[in-house]
Amino acid sequence: MNKILIQNIYLELGLIVPKATQFNKRSFFLFHVDVKQELNKLDPKEARTAKRKFRKLIRKIHRQNIAKLNKQKTRSGYIENSCKNCPPRSFREFKVKNAILLYDEMLGYGIPAKNAKQSDNRKTIIHNWIKAQALGTIE
Repeated sequence: MNKILIQNIYLELGLIVPKATQFNKRSFFLFHVDVKQELNKLDPKEARTAKRKFRKLIRKIHRQNIAKLNKQKTRSGYIENSCKNCPPRSFREFKVKNAILLYDEMLGYGIPAKNAKQSDNRKTIIHNWIKAQALGTIE
């Protein structure tokens, strides 16, 4: 049931549905679908729009996650996500700044994905977002 909802959301968004996935040790998805091969099967205009939609969705999810991280700079945002004892603002800002840098590096954000790991991270982020959307529609 969940797989059908997830595939339906992929199709509604105009993205390529991953054919086979499995978990690795860190519980991230490994996608065994050759995107270039799947894009070559599509019409050139459709392939272009699929690539653009993928990049647009990555930017949207990136903005949402950065906003969540930036919220932790404030005292109330930090307490929501952590313990009751709130550290000084300078420490919270330092912690958020490092988290954002690590997140950007993980996704290769701001530059085209340099390696396969960053590409897989982008696919995983989108898959997890779509999975959350599917689970949200069930409830």
